[in-house]
Amino acid sequence: MARAAPPAMFSIGALSHLTVVEGLARGSRALPDEAPTDALHTSMERRMVVIVMTREMGSRGKDVAAGLASELDLDVVHHELVARHIGRHMGVAESSVLRFLEGRSSLWERWKIDPKRMSSYTAHEILELALRGQVIIRGWGGAQVLRNIPHVISVRIRAPMEKRVEEMFMRLNEPAWEASKPIAHAPSVVREGLWISRAQVKREIERNDRAHANLILRHFGTDWQDPADYDIVLDTGQMSISDCVDKILTLAASADYQLTETSLNVIKQRLGSLGDAAVGAN
Repeated sequence: MARAAPPAMFSIGALSHLTVVEGLARGSRALPDEAPTDALHTSMERRMVVIVMTREMGSRGKDVAAGLASELDLDVVHHELVARHIGRHMGVAESSVLRFLEGRSSLWERWKIDPKRMSSYTAHEILELALRGQVIIRGWGGAQVLRNIPHVISVRIRAPMEKRVEEMFMRLNEPAWEASKPIAHAPSVVREGLWISRAQVKREIERNDRAHANLILRHFGTDWQDPADYDIVLDTGQMSISDCVDKILTLAASADYQLTETSLNVIKQRLGSLGDAAVGAN
């Protein structure tokens, strides 16, 4: 598979307001404040898989990520840990970071958070994670920040709406099934009041889709569903989770996605272009 040539320079202007990544779901390593000075050299001495994954709510993307993490010994990074780390740098709460990046922040939060600093810190965290390697970055914007870095595998996981609704209906109502057991003989109207309806689930999925679409369009000027932004698009309504994992493992083993000095230098160059904006004094 032919890969696009990496850009000569990284423009932070293209990343204004940037996006959310998702936090360490696996492993115990915290995100350090700075990368080791010899990161580029040590990275070349070991395997360095980097996967960025965009998934639709209810598409079971988290299960695909878990399968890959098990097969390749990867950390799965989701938004909470990275938002917490960025919040510490900027002196704001993790929840404020998340609301700001999702476009739901209050007037006070919008006044307190500088979009350019937020953009720089977020880009810096994503690039640092890519530099360390052995990671799956699940979340909004990772594919755009790491676009055209040759060894990075960009994945989109989707599913038909009816499959997504059923998946989320079962997942969200699991506590309700347990809570309803002691009142199994109560009138159905009492028991059903504990459950989230399929109509409610569908509305939440549609709201989440709009948030994703607006975020990527606003920050990067692209359609988050555009297959051209990804190396592979997988439909869990048509494929099993294990088949999805196998497809991505095939890419990870191919020559096109192996770490090289050139691809590491692209990351280094992009980090360098951020300058002091991302790592300066708070």
